This record gives sequence, structure tokens and C-alpha cells, in this order.
Amino acid sequence: MDTPPTSEPSWSTLVDRARSESAPGIDVRASLQRQIQSERMAAPSDLSSGILDEVLTLSRGLRGLSSFAVITLSVIGFGWVMSDAIGEISLVLQLQTHFLAGL
Repeated sequence: MDTPPTSEPSWSTLVDRARSESAPGIDVRASLQRQIQSERMAAPSDLSSGILDEVLTLSRGLRGLSSFAVITLSVIGFGWVMSDAIGEISLVLQLQTHFLAGL
């Protein structure tokens, strides 16, 4: 077993020991660089947002709200039309039964 030296080792000694004890053939520099670049491209949070960015965010929210309103109004309109149609069908059936009862 390797015994640690009694004096405090230098930085180069620690680096050499870490390189010799690490698994050979593993290089994480490329993956770390890709991760850093993707984080840099994904969230530019350090940039201040301007008024156009705020307008764009607001319009996206209003677009979702307006599409929900259109769907809701369409369902209400369809229900109203179907209610009228069912009322007319009911009226026709009542008239037909009265007509047939009179024969």
C-alpha cells in the first residue's frame, strides 16, 4: 500500500498522482465543452429583455388565451345550434303524432 509522504506535496505532485491513478483513456473535456456551449446557447438570461421581448411574451399568452376562447365559443355555438335542431325535431314529432292521432 502506498503511504502518503510526511511533507505536504506540491501541486504538480498531486496532479501527477491523480493522472496516474485515474482510469486511462477517459477524456471528459469534449463533453464538458459541449455542455457549457449548450447551456450558453440555451439560456441567455444575463441579457436584459427589451420591450419587444415583453410584447412577444404577451402576444404568445394572448394567442393561447384567444385560442381557448375560440374553442369555448365554438362549443357554445354548436350547443345552441344543436338545441335548436333538437327543438325543431321535437316539434315535428309532436305535430306528426297529433296528425296521426287525428286520422
